[in-house]
Amino acid sequence: MVFSATKKQKCFKTVLLVSMVFFFFSGATLVAMAADKKPEFTWRVQTVHAPAEATKLVRVILNDIEIASGGRIKFELFSSGELMPDDQMLPAVLRGTVEMIHTIAANDAAPVDISPLDCWPPFQWEGPLEILNMYYNRGMKEIYNEAFEELGPVKVLGVSTTDPLHLLSTRPINSYEDLKGLKISTDKIVAKPFLDAGAVAVSVPVSEFYLSGKTGIVDALAWCGAKEAVANSWYEVYPYFLTNRIAGCTLTRWMANEKAFDKLPKDLQDLMEMGIRNGALKAILYYYDDEPKNRRNFKMTTMPKEDWRKIQASMNKHLEEIAKTSERTAKLVKIYQDYNKEVEELGWYRCK
Repeated sequence: MVFSATKKQKCFKTVLLVSMVFFFFSGATLVAMAADKKPEFTWRVQTVHAPAEATKLVRVILNDIEIASGGRIKFELFSSGELMPDDQMLPAVLRGTVEMIHTIAANDAAPVDISPLDCWPPFQWEGPLEILNMYYNRGMKEIYNEAFEELGPVKVLGVSTTDPLHLLSTRPINSYEDLKGLKISTDKIVAKPFLDAGAVAVSVPVSEFYLSGKTGIVDALAWCGAKEAVANSWYEVYPYFLTNRIAGCTLTRWMANEKAFDKLPKDLQDLMEMGIRNGALKAILYYYDDEPKNRRNFKMTTMPKEDWRKIQASMNKHLEEIAKTSERTAKLVKIYQDYNKEVEELGWYRCK
């Protein structure tokens, strides 16, 4: 049978309309099922993120899992510091006070040997796809599971990423010398090369970033990129953005109380891990869609290449020192180094 162009168009429009109606009502049915059905499991979850990301990103990932479960599991979400200080999140999930946490090494102070290399060791990956590849395909996952299992009944369900890591400051940074005396709030590993340059480490919780910058307790943040800083209004007190990139993104961990996880039926366990892994893509899209345009809210500065190489050389020295502290840290550093050597030697896609 031969259709005319008009008949083809009508046929296409009919199929499209039927498809749209089917998917709309299928989605509506799933949402209604999830809303009407009393959950079999209710989990309390605290994230390291401030309210903006907790609502716009973490909540969305958890909603997907709730809907896919048919309403069998429900998550009560709390943002950074809402239930407890961030450094108490890991002990809380170990005790079962909360069933799950979404956290980073910079805030949870995990007493594991790999902690200094977790989260965002400077210059070890260019972006989220690289670190997710190293985690799932190059052996990092097994190292993480082994390390955290030693702490007690806690399970790493998966990882996701955030925006690129840059230095945001209350005054412009144009050279290596400008770092001297700069009060920076960041993770210990990120702070090391800046401390070598004469900066001062001042640790404040996420909930106090804004006030600390406004009152002069902190001069700079090395915590996020443009998207997160704008979402939380931190750019208002840290208006200068150093374009030299410290890390391609931050690695975050989803961790559950193992006893609570074991109470879930196998299909829900698989769904949780799948939902978190799929959530990593949502995180990439959330941050990278607005990252470039949000830089317009800042006054951009750039440190000369020769000055930035001093920061990189300092970090490489500290990385070698950390690698000597245990067999696991040595393995983790080797994964970073082997991957970076591979992509550099073979001319992978990285932009310079």
